[in-house]
Amino acid sequence: MSSIDTNMYDSFCWNISNRCNMTCKFCFRELNEKELPLEDNLAILNRIYNEGLGGYPIKKITFAGGEPLGYYGIKPLIKAAHDLGFSCSIVTNGYLLNEDNMDEILPYLDQITFSCDSTSTYYNEQIGREDIDYQLEGSGIDSSKHLFDIIPKIREKYDENQLKININTLILKDENSKYQNLDNVGKDIYSRLLNYKIAKWKLLRFYALRGAAITNKNIFEVPDEDFKKIQEYYNRLSSNYLNVSIRDYEDIDNNLIVSPNGLLKKSENGVEHVYDDLKVYPTKGGGRHV
Repeated sequence: MSSIDTNMYDSFCWNISNRCNMTCKFCFRELNEKELPLEDNLAILNRIYNEGLGGYPIKKITFAGGEPLGYYGIKPLIKAAHDLGFSCSIVTNGYLLNEDNMDEILPYLDQITFSCDSTSTYYNEQIGREDIDYQLEGSGIDSSKHLFDIIPKIREKYDENQLKININTLILKDENSKYQNLDNVGKDIYSRLLNYKIAKWKLLRFYALRGAAITNKNIFEVPDEDFKKIQEYYNRLSSNYLNVSIRDYEDIDNNLIVSPNGLLKKSENGVEHVYDDLKVYPTKGGGRHV
């Protein structure tokens, strides 16, 4: 395994599961790893609490996936991280969050980030951002509708000082080589976000890092010249009412990742490297005692 200077890091993204209730064609989730049992992940959490990563103390954990809310142990894991003093956040498509379960999750989070790539039903169908249950029923779904229904309900209970809400939108071409997010779709998302107290709208450049993203690279990849124009367009939208942040490849490369199987990873120039195996128990596939 490689060595890494982690002195610049005080946070990491924990891709807790590679399973998801959507079939996004641009996704770079870990398809070749199995998620660990809750007991193993709690042991990893305690190891990070005691040792940090690379000997440097970690302050913040972002739970992601796949779809992290689909992991059976996500609620006790987030609570355990919160109780240890970590600042906790989650990145989710939001479909598994509702009025019945939000109070089991949100009190232990400092922020929640919802993925919303379009408000166009047609476009969401094209890029695969649909709920699998709806696909099995043979119909599509406006994948933004649930988010814009649930956000006001969250705000009724949790104000911006208790819980920050962010929105992630991926910048990618569709199969017709158009930039839907740059036209009416982007403007529609922007106008909707102004109605809520959103901490940040992050727009991320499509990155063919792993999984389906590599398979569909030629469909979705955004050339440098086009991305510059998109950056200029969206930078003009940032205001006192909404912080708009544009993220390029290097922003993803600068993230420490813990994979579903407990591997510490970091990417560089589109290639992902493994730096450590954080598993505490001798589970199938490796790991070590500490």
